[in-house]
Amino acid sequence: MREESINLRSHGRFEQSYSEAIDASGKATRFDKAGVFACEPDGGDYDVAPTLLHYMSTIITQLPPMLNENWDAQTDYSISNAAFNAKLAVTSSGGSGYPLHIDNPQGLTVGDTRKLTFILYLNPSHSPSQGGDLVLHLRDGVKVSVPPAGGSAVAFWSDCIPHSVMETSKEMEGEEYDRYAITIWLPTDDIRMIHDPASPFAGLKLD
Repeated sequence: MREESINLRSHGRFEQSYSEAIDASGKATRFDKAGVFACEPDGGDYDVAPTLLHYMSTIITQLPPMLNENWDAQTDYSISNAAFNAKLAVTSSGGSGYPLHIDNPQGLTVGDTRKLTFILYLNPSHSPSQGGDLVLHLRDGVKVSVPPAGGSAVAFWSDCIPHSVMETSKEMEGEEYDRYAITIWLPTDDIRMIHDPASPFAGLKLD
């Protein structure tokens, strides 16, 4: 799938990636992610990236029911496959990264019901010296680092888990060191689960 991703990039399908920062008043400000480019694969990309599209379809259709079957009565997050967002991103080698952010900070105030973020990494030759780790910022100052090694996957709550991406190594430049990842966001059918004050992760801050 990495080769298919590279082919999509060569076809001009990637654009500058950006995110939004939310200040204390709730105002959203867009900021570009330097050195990060992304596309949203769709059916028109099938001839270039058939395996990638099949994988995305499989995750979207099968992951929600698998998860929902295993919640208990107190933690039924009702993850849905009725709608989704998906992004294929490349973080350039040579010192690029993502600043600390939350994927769905505004939630219901803007009609955003994304609850689960799922990421698959497409970097089969990754080594720790290349950098680019995902860092999840959890309770009590705990930070969990996830190396973007090819075939590894991670999932976390879109609406409450702050996370960042460490810079890729400035000493290792070249397309072979670029960091590719597929991100799929899945919504919940139960809007009470968005920014749920009873969640053990409620109130995590961007600091």
